Order: sequence, then structure tokens, then C-alpha cells
Amino acid sequence: WITEHAPRFGPGVAARFGWAATVTDRDVAETEPIRQAARARLEQVLAGSVLVLPAASGPPPLPDAPAKEKDQLRERTLALTCAAGLAGAPVISMPAVRTADGPLNLAIIGARGTDEARVRRAAGRVQRTGSRAGRPDGAHGGADVGLGRADGHPLHR
Repeated sequence: WITEHAPRFGPGVAARFGWAATVTDRDVAETEPIRQAARARLEQVLAGSVLVLPAASGPPPLPDAPAKEKDQLRERTLALTCAAGLAGAPVISMPAVRTADGPLNLAIIGARGTDEARVRRAAGRVQRTGSRAGRPDGAHGGADVGLGRADGHPLHR
């Protein structure tokens, strides 16, 4: 799609897509044991439970933040969140608190195959608690709940 449509990206995004285009089938095959080990370990940890982590390593950077600062935040966040993607586990991101620096979300990671049940429970909990994190004015209700699997596939009710 990118080659065919040639969309314009910022320099950081363009560089990451450029790097991704160099990944070969051999590269993927060589890293498959790592993915399988991550999947096995996360399945072991999540047996009958969920894992709750920060959804990012900090608040979002300001739009005019230096590229290096944005890259460091992205790298720290990927280190924090990559296990779910490697394992193909479902992730639900929901608002937790709003700080002076911006919103902070929680990521709830479930075992593979539990997508719909976890989404319904988490969404219901946010609605019942009237999370204030999704609104800049702190008003109750209307909290954003981002629903999706770690592999980027959206979830539907």
C-alpha cells in the first residue's frame, strides 16, 4: 500500500517504514523462536488472570518535542508493551488519570482467545466508574476505551 500510494510521512515514521521494508522472510524466521518463547511465557503468566501495565512509558510528547525525545518515549513504550504483540494477546487500553502533562492510560492484557470477554468486562467497568481521565474538563462519563488486539486487529462487539 505504501509503495503504491506513496503517502507523505514525517521523518520518523518514514524511517521506520523504510526499515520495515528491509525485513526479509529469513529475518522473520530467525526471530520466530523469540516470539514463541514470549508467547509461551505470557500464556503461563496470564493463566486465569490479566496483566495490568501502563499503556505507555509516560504522557504523550508535545507536538513540537525534539525527535530524539519522541524516539526515546517510543522505544521505552515498545519495551513495555511488546510482549503482548509478540504473544498475539488481546490488549485493552483505557484512561487511568489525567496529569498536568497529559493523560495516562492502563493496558489490560488478557490471554489469547479471551478478546470479547475481556473487552466487555473492561468497558463495563469504565462505564460504571465514570472515569474522568478521558475528558479534559474532568467531567464524568464518556471515557475513551481503545479496543484492539496487540496485532492491530480491531475488536467488534
